[in-house]
Amino acid sequence: MPDDLDARVDDLFFDHLFQTLGMADDDARLAFEQLIAELGWGELQRAIDRSGTADARRLKAISDAERMFKACLKRAFPDAASAQAISPGATS
Repeated sequence: MPDDLDARVDDLFFDHLFQTLGMADDDARLAFEQLIAELGWGELQRAIDRSGTADARRLKAISDAERMFKACLKRAFPDAASAQAISPGATS
């Protein structure tokens, strides 16, 4: 059963697909990967805001979660991860 995130990814995909028809495939792929990375980062930040982690462990838990996200991003979308690392508005 699709959830809200799946529906948002589907919406993004089709909107992005039609908006990037004139772009080179690699450029369109990279742009979509960056869009997905931003969506994922936002989801992570919302989850962090709602977490019930005790104060003493909160910063470590946040750091661990963000590090894991970035490692997964690098593995799944290496080009997007590299582009984010060097762009001014990078996810950090």
